[in-house]
Amino acid sequence: MGKSQREKGGRGERKVLNDWLRSIWPDAHRNRNQFTDKRGKDLEGTGNLWVQVKHYKSDAPLSKLDECDPDNGKIAVLFSVPTDRKKRAKVCLYADDFLRIIQDIGVVYDD
Repeated sequence: MGKSQREKGGRGERKVLNDWLRSIWPDAHRNRNQFTDKRGKDLEGTGNLWVQVKHYKSDAPLSKLDECDPDNGKIAVLFSVPTDRKKRAKVCLYADDFLRIIQDIGVVYDD
């Protein structure tokens, strides 16, 4: 991976942290070992989420979610952050993880 690719990836990771996740997890930060770890964890301090960030011109392929290698029951999350600022970022999860989140929300907000 070239320097410009790392810089682009870093911009995407900082955007996810600063625009969305820091308000929830103030201590969240970039994984300093992500280039040696190779398990697809771009961000640390994000609770039960195993976060992978892709910063592409268009949408990241859904297959990039498979680069996440969560352990300890964490939820794999792929943030697809387009370089085109007019486009909205997207989040991808596995269906069973999505249902797990919805069930947890239902327990909290159940009527």
